[in-house]
Amino acid sequence: MATADALPPCTRCGAPRVATAPIYCPACGARQAQGIADPAAYRTLPERYDLVAQQPGHEGALAWRPRLSELREIGGAVVGVVIIGCLGLGWWTTSDVVDAPAWGRSIGAGICGLGLAICIVEVGRAIRRVLAPTRATVAVYMAEGAATGGSITAAAKFSVALRARAGETTRYRADHDVIADAAPGDIGIAYTQAERLLAFRWFDVMPPPLAPGELPRAPSCARCAAPRSFERRRDCAYCGEPLPAPDLGEHSAEFAAVAATPAAAAGMVRTVEGGLPSLVGPTLVVVLGAIGLALALRIDVAFYGAGSRSPYLLIPPAPFLVTLLLGGLWARARARDRGALGHAVAMILARRKTAAYEVNDRPIYRHYVTVAADTGARRELCMLPAVAARVPPSGFGVAHVRGRWLVGFDAIAGPGPGDAVKSVNAG
Repeated sequence: MATADALPPCTRCGAPRVATAPIYCPACGARQAQGIADPAAYRTLPERYDLVAQQPGHEGALAWRPRLSELREIGGAVVGVVIIGCLGLGWWTTSDVVDAPAWGRSIGAGICGLGLAICIVEVGRAIRRVLAPTRATVAVYMAEGAATGGSITAAAKFSVALRARAGETTRYRADHDVIADAAPGDIGIAYTQAERLLAFRWFDVMPPPLAPGELPRAPSCARCAAPRSFERRRDCAYCGEPLPAPDLGEHSAEFAAVAATPAAAAGMVRTVEGGLPSLVGPTLVVVLGAIGLALALRIDVAFYGAGSRSPYLLIPPAPFLVTLLLGGLWARARARDRGALGHAVAMILARRKTAAYEVNDRPIYRHYVTVAADTGARRELCMLPAVAARVPPSGFGVAHVRGRWLVGFDAIAGPGPGDAVKSVNAG
């Protein structure tokens, strides 16, 4: 970073400038530079934290308080208790039927008891998280990655590092919806509850060159700083406040040029097929669960007779009930992504892939792309491998979106006559 001696006085008010405020004059707020020499060092300087307090929506963002979902936090741990309890009951019943030795019963009961105790402890931790207060603080989003350790029933699978103004860095767990709205280096309001990051409302404090003393329009709602969405262009999805024209920052000229091309106009009305995960998998799980449940009920009638009240009646149907429930939830999640097709002139900001699992010692990856749209919104979308293979690493174009999936991208190479368009339709 530049030293205090290397920074000339403010060109507007003549106040001395220091290395902790290289972009804006600390006295009058006038912008003094078109860029910075070391962005990595600049992102944690006190100047950025001060600028957040000057942005529209700052007070509304501090007043907003999200809460953890009781069903999601406690539900996973309760399901673990139920599953371990069913396994324990099945073990005890089976050992009774085959007349297993006492030591065998004791070992099985000990293993199931240990698993049950772990799940019960996790229920207590989940209740503690749900009852904890929500805190809103200004922080820099430093890094993200896969969470390590913790319970297998935990809802949050990612780890996020946040740096406060005082300099301490704290790690929180977060789900994909949270990390999809932020990127390392962002500064904004972080909403935390216990060790969970619930949301992160980003503030753009690095605008394009502006008039001396002029502050940029917020890339979010001016009342509550909620992020703009792809679908809501006129009013805030959280508080209903009318939204001004989006501030597209340093790329506003490129957005306008791309939107004016015939290729963009054609892409905004084009129909795109495919690009979504198949419903075959969840459908098969539902069918297998239903068939297994029907067979288990017939076995119950054959062994115990109609109208029996034996406590063992629930053992044969239990695994198939769980299978049917999981298949139904899986199918519901897949069906929600089959909504209306949306289009937006967009810029690709970043791409990433994460290893999901392995097949024959070969990793299978999940693909994601972060795009900024002409609505002022930015969002991380999922992609199938077939789509990811044909989406460029950067550039402008028309994004075709269904739910949380990018199903196609028409890359526009450049505005003007003869602009090249590459269709990335997955269908």
